[in-house]
Amino acid sequence: MSPMEWRPRTATRSGKFSKMILEEIPPRIIMKGHETYEDLVKIGSEKFWPGRCSQSEFTLCHQDGTRWTVDEFLKEFKTVSDITTPWKRTIYIGRKELVYLPRVPYVDCSLINFDEGVLLGQGTFGNVYGGSFQGTPAAIKKIMLGGAKDTEHDIHHEINVSLRLSHPNIVRLLAAARTETYFLLATEYIHGAPLEVVINSDSSIVKLEGQDDDFIALDLAMAMEYIHGQKVIHQDIKPANVMVHLQAKRAVLTDWGLANIRDTVQLRQGSRLQAQGVGPIGGTYLYMAPECILHFEEASYWTDMVPGATYVELFTRSSPWVVKKQRELSALMAANMPPHAVDKLDESQGRTGNKNRPCQFCPGPALELRDC
Repeated sequence: MSPMEWRPRTATRSGKFSKMILEEIPPRIIMKGHETYEDLVKIGSEKFWPGRCSQSEFTLCHQDGTRWTVDEFLKEFKTVSDITTPWKRTIYIGRKELVYLPRVPYVDCSLINFDEGVLLGQGTFGNVYGGSFQGTPAAIKKIMLGGAKDTEHDIHHEINVSLRLSHPNIVRLLAAARTETYFLLATEYIHGAPLEVVINSDSSIVKLEGQDDDFIALDLAMAMEYIHGQKVIHQDIKPANVMVHLQAKRAVLTDWGLANIRDTVQLRQGSRLQAQGVGPIGGTYLYMAPECILHFEEASYWTDMVPGATYVELFTRSSPWVVKKQRELSALMAANMPPHAVDKLDESQGRTGNKNRPCQFCPGPALELRDC
């Protein structure tokens, strides 16, 4: 058998595998020809992640980073010797951290009521309807089960993240229920509008005036300080994931589908391990830190702490970047260019962008309000 080249790689999307970038081309591995799918996974995991096998799940991946399942492999090949196409002989392997997640305390579905005629929004996994939980007004997210294991794992992840958070600027999970075909998540009902609508639509029911912008920025800063104290990284802070109350103008952070838990987890062997990050990996490119886009760095407290693009859009009422494609954004960040909307900021009020960190921004007066 000729050498077979291996490259560990995965997609940075919800439910997929953590990305690993090698600084140099990995050594080619000589195969005997009788290796099966399971053999390839074992060889790759031991080669690239020695000592981590008992704490992880491994899979072969397609070139785009999505999972290459056993069934898909067996439809074309039985062993390595059946792979005759040269481009197929580059094997990608991905790894996902295995962690302990507590059991979800589901309630009876009859306690959660909603009206499909009252559509509040559409989320990553399903629609959000107006409804109630035990008579309390609530936003009900209905998530259909399609049989995918990754989707169900991500739903459990979002529920468990929500259950560990309680703060005035964090949307509160009231209850969760499950049937054979769908999940129901009942969250606190915010009578208001998404920040994305508030700052970009003249028809929004919420109108910002005076120092409302500064207080919304302060609310976001306090929400982030709290979740980081709980060892949670949101990963997708953007105007669409912030709700603003109609009367109080209070900002509330929502959507925990991509939240990443960094915690010390108990392994089955009884030892303790500092997890590298529990949960999906991803985000919305226009609002991500440049190091995550350009260098594929993992999300961190720092990339959450200064959600610059969101603040820029809040204070300028315009999209931070004027781009249509991801590669255009990457090129601007690589050239160390600030967001296009930074030029619209009022420097006399201290809202200045850091030119050396093009996607990050410090709202001067907003963060000072908490010290008053």
